[in-house]
Amino acid sequence: MLSRFLPRSGPAGRPRSDDRFLDFSEADLTLRPDGTFTAVLLAPSPLPTLDGHWHVHDVYLATAITALR
Repeated sequence: MLSRFLPRSGPAGRPRSDDRFLDFSEADLTLRPDGTFTAVLLAPSPLPTLDGHWHVHDVYLATAITALR
């Protein structure tokens, strides 16, 4: 799964039933060596492009996305 699509929390922080996950086939992902990335969503979305940062430490990958409307 690429990422949670429109993350929202239900009771006790659990995902709501209308949450959706994206697969890698639904986005054009560009990773850059400077630790930034751009994801162009190919599925219908209110946010068609997401920009963010990535970092790898040992076996963990962390990403951060800021979405401005």
